[in-house]
Amino acid sequence: MTKQKILIVEDSAALREVLVEKLQDENFEVISANGGEAGYTLAIDKKPDMIITDIVMFPVDGLEMAKRIRESGGWGTDVHIITL
Repeated sequence: MTKQKILIVEDSAALREVLVEKLQDENFEVISANGGEAGYTLAIDKKPDMIITDIVMFPVDGLEMAKRIRESGGWGTDVHIITL
């Protein structure tokens, strides 16, 4: 069975590590990025099933990243995005 893939985008290393660990404990495949630009790049490349993102990040915040993903078309228009 294929694991569901989740992308965590969080600029706080401590919170990012906790989220990754908890989701891996629940048997998800987890990838992570430390900001909106890196998150966008990983999202487009890896096409996760869900993205969990912080909103307040610099220079690219979570809402801008989500907007770019939606505007990329195809997969990006349908992926689930949760903001924290």
